[in-house]
This record gives sequence, C-alpha cells and structure tokens, in this order.
Amino acid sequence: MKKLLIILFLSGLYAHVWAQDRMLTGKVTSAENDEALPGVNVFVKGTTKGVVTDLEGFYQIQVAEGDVVVFSYVGYLNEEKLIGTETTVDIVLIADIHTMDEVYVVGYGTQKKSVITGSIAKISAEDLEKSADLRVEQAIQGKAAGVMVMNNSGQPGDNLTVRIRGVGTYRDADPLYIVDGLPLTRDAMDYLNSSDIASIEVLKDASASAIYGTRGANGVIIITTKQGKKSTPIKVTYDGFYGIQNAWKKQDMLNSEQYLEIMNEAQANDGRSNPLFDEATIALIRDNGWDTDWQEAIFNKNALKTSHTLSFNGGGENNTYSSSLSYFKQEGIIAPGKSNFERFTYRLGTKRSIGKFEIGTNINLANIKRRGIDGNSQYGLGLNQAINMQPIVPIKYDDGTWGTPADFGVGLQEITNPVALLEYHNSKSSTNKVLGNIYGVFEIIEGLKLRTDFGGEVAYVQDNSYTPLYYIDANHVNDSLDNATTGTVSYT
Repeated sequence: MKKLLIILFLSGLYAHVWAQDRMLTGKVTSAENDEALPGVNVFVKGTTKGVVTDLEGFYQIQVAEGDVVVFSYVGYLNEEKLIGTETTVDIVLIADIHTMDEVYVVGYGTQKKSVITGSIAKISAEDLEKSADLRVEQAIQGKAAGVMVMNNSGQPGDNLTVRIRGVGTYRDADPLYIVDGLPLTRDAMDYLNSSDIASIEVLKDASASAIYGTRGANGVIIITTKQGKKSTPIKVTYDGFYGIQNAWKKQDMLNSEQYLEIMNEAQANDGRSNPLFDEATIALIRDNGWDTDWQEAIFNKNALKTSHTLSFNGGGENNTYSSSLSYFKQEGIIAPGKSNFERFTYRLGTKRSIGKFEIGTNINLANIKRRGIDGNSQYGLGLNQAINMQPIVPIKYDDGTWGTPADFGVGLQEITNPVALLEYHNSKSSTNKVLGNIYGVFEIIEGLKLRTDFGGEVAYVQDNSYTPLYYIDANHVNDSLDNATTGTVSYT
C-alpha cells in the first residue's frame, strides 16, 4: 500500500513539473508597419529568465502556467502577457508617441527626437519648476552631460561660467545664448525668469549650431519662453516660493584661549624669552570676554530668497498671447544689507496667423537692483578678512571704537576688522533694460518656412558708490568724502 502511494505521489509531482515547464514561442512586430522587431527583450516578470528576439522577430522562452511575460523595446510601450495553457503568443508593440515625437529646438528650426543626429541636451519646464534658481544657467547645472556650470562667487545675481565640452576658443569661451530667436551674451541673461521658460536646448556640436557660424563655436544654448495656445480661454497661473538661506558650514578656527596659548608656544619655539602675550594682556582679554567668532559676525542669518510670478496665457482662433509679471529677491549670506539682488520683470509674447503668414513679438522689461561686495579679492571684504582675523579682537570696545589687530600688535597690515569694513561699504547699481524682437514667418511649402527677425536690447545701468569719512586703523582710513554716480547705456 505504501509503495502504491509513493508511486502515485511521484507520478503527480512529475505531471505537475511537466505541466509547468514548456516552451513558449512567437513573433514580435510593430503596430506602425507590421514589420518584425529584432532585439526585443522578452523575460519572465520577477525572474532573471529572459531572451531577445532574432532578426526576424521570433523568440522562444521556457515558461510555466501563471507566469507573466514582459516584452520590452526602446521607443515602444512595454507589453505584458499572462500565460495560460497556450504555447504560441504573437505580440504587436505600440510606439511610445511621447518619446518618439518629442520636439527639440535646433539652430535651423525644430526636429523630432527620433531623427536628431547631433548632440543636444534638453531641460524641460518640469525640470525648471523643481528648482529655485535666480539665473537660468543654474537650471542647467548637473542636468546636461558635457556642460559645466561654475559659480564665480557667492554674490546673488553674479554671472556664472558655462563651458560646453571644455574650453573651445581662446579668451572668450562662453556659449551663445538665443532667447526666442534673440542672440544674447551671458551678461544680458540676468533679466530672465525661470518660471517663464518652456524649454532649454543645449547644442553641443557643429552640426546643430552651424547656422550661427563662429558665434556658436563654443556651443549654443537656445531658450524658448512659454507661449499661449490657439482657441484656449485665458489661463491665470501663480508660481512662487519663500525660503531662507544660511551658511551650511564654517571654517574651524581657534578661540581666544587656544589662540593665546599657541601664539605663546610659537614664540617660545622661536627661541624668544618673552611671551607674545604677557599675563596682564591675557587677563584683560579674559576679563572682558573678548572671544570673537568673526565668521558668525559677518554672516547674514536666515537670508531671504523669494520669487513670485503671475502669468496669463491663452489664444483665439488665429492668435495666441502669453504675459507674465514677476518679482525675485535674494539676500547674500554674508554682509547683512550689503549684498542682495532684486528684480522686477514684465514679459509679453504674441503671435498672429494670417493664412500662410505669421507675425509674432516678444517684449521684455526689467528693473534690476544690486548691492554687492568684492568676494574674490585676496584681502577684500567678507570671508577672506574674517578667517584671517584674530579671535582676541573685539568687534567694538565699550567706547564705540572699532577693535583692530593693531591694538594687540599682531596680524598683517592688509587685515582688519571685517565688520567695520562692511559698515563703510556702500555700493549699489540699478539696471533698466528693454529687449525683445519682432518676427515674421512665411510658409513657402509644407515643411519649408522662411523666417525673418528684428530685435535688440537697450540697457541703462546706474552705479552709485558712497564712502564716508572713517578711521579703523592706520592702514584703513578714509579722510575725504567720496560719492560717485555713473550711468552707461548699451545697445545690442
């Protein structure tokens, strides 16, 4: 009886295993033209078991009843098939229209992603919405291979260095910027608001940027702003944020007690009998609590960063319009009240079609106000002074005079109280600019259009600096009042 039960059990187990292991075959074709698709990935979901189709689109894979087989191919939507008792399954894959028909702006028009042969990187509006960048170049940072974006300083609104595939030409290696068909330099890019941008294309090679000639030798960055859609009612959109900034790290520096100890040790190691700081001086510093964290003294706590954009988009049967009003402000994390950037912008884009003819305009108005410090000079204002200052020096004495290293007979002549230096620094600029273009497009035949553009930029920049009378120490003194205002007008 036991032998009979064992035989029946083994027979059932064999039948079960046999029922699971069988070969599934079939052919994979495209829904667009019914042609065979070679190289399609065919695998059992949740396992490492998989094959690829041959040159004629055929496959064969070992499966079991209840398995889910996945068919995957670049440019096509994935297809999943639950396997029952069948042994042959033919699959028709549908093209991923979103992937294949994504449009890229190139130097001589637009192309589908599927037919582009040059090297182009695209940053979409969705990517830009995830960032809170002041300048457009910052939105490209880390999002395009072969494109390096570097901050020149921590000053809000300062220009950035952009290099596409390294340094291309001698002296001026900046790429060319094209905003809605208008060529611009990097200095003119401070007016552009990220919320107004629909897409950014980075043209990296000669084939894509050939139309721009030598100006495009270092690559071209094409920026397209948002436009309205035909036969669409007006759409009002608000985009904004509010945030604060703080320095994420400070340099580790000595406190007063550590500084006094190590300076006296250095004096002794130098073979000098008298300490640099005698007991009376040490007692004076300790009794008055002179232990200054100079980095903390110049940092701007919870520096403001905010942006607000109100947009209006829509269109009629033969026309479209897009308009926006924006405000952006950012304070620097160093020198409270002395380092900031503020921008008001207004943008208007219109387009109208008359038969085969289309006319459009893009107008931008901007008012930009800056206050800044020279953060990159060796012994200039800000952080360089702070990290070279001695902690035993107070910011101010009880009588209101500034503390300086000269009071203790230490330091370099270039280094003095950074808080005092910033107090007397008053430099600001205001820029008013108008830029834009008007263009016409005539469709000669389907797929061939003639476009002509006329555009430019006019900017008026007013710089104002004021230096009062002051005395910090013998090397940092101003004995004559200085007040200067200059204005420059530039055309493009």
